[in-house]
Amino acid sequence: MSYSLIICGIIQQVLHFMLLSSFPFFSFSSPTFVGTCVMLGVNHYLVFSYFRDVWHPFSEVLAVFTVCLWLVPFAFFVSLSANDNTLPSVNPESRNLLVGDKTDLLDSYFSAKNKRVGLLSALKGAQEWVGLSFKNKKTY
Repeated sequence: MSYSLIICGIIQQVLHFMLLSSFPFFSFSSPTFVGTCVMLGVNHYLVFSYFRDVWHPFSEVLAVFTVCLWLVPFAFFVSLSANDNTLPSVNPESRNLLVGDKTDLLDSYFSAKNKRVGLLSALKGAQEWVGLSFKNKKTY
């Protein structure tokens, strides 16, 4: 691999590290976030150029893209979809989250029947909206 590809990969990982200082909160106009997005595009271009000129098996190409380019941004995306209210704690100012006469957030969370939050519930909602059902059907 060329030195420019390695240097761009290191710069991108340093920018990802800098994003951790304000992690759950991203400002889309911050220089760090913009730099991360630009370096992601530049890194993709350089990797595509490299694999266009040098032949490697598809499994190696996929491994480079998965580990070197997509792993950290995908981890940021997945961790942002985690719900903060799943922990059994509550802010005194946010008592309106509690359901009924429950006194702590954990009881309230488990007693709420129609509360749908998070990435999994969004995907289940999309599945119901499309009308797909994947139930175990016995075919014998």
